[in-house]
Amino acid sequence: MAILHELRASFQKKLDACLEGDLTTAEKRTALGKLLSEQRDLRSKINRRPYADPDDRYEDMANDYADFLDDHYRDMIKKCQDELKKL
Repeated sequence: MAILHELRASFQKKLDACLEGDLTTAEKRTALGKLLSEQRDLRSKINRRPYADPDDRYEDMANDYADFLDDHYRDMIKKCQDELKKL
């Protein structure tokens, strides 16, 4: 999905900015903490099952998209946590 690729690229830019070489360790931790909080907030807003019993393929696709988004944000949260552990 193209939009998930764009979300990953956007996240990677933010992550790279948090880990920029000129920043102190404390600044990196602060920036990563903010990014982690942002990703958790975005994940919490996902309606995982907009259609409990999908009536057609479009509703089924909406459910699948919600799952893809949730997986994306879960992966981004894990990346932030891993980077924080390295510091």
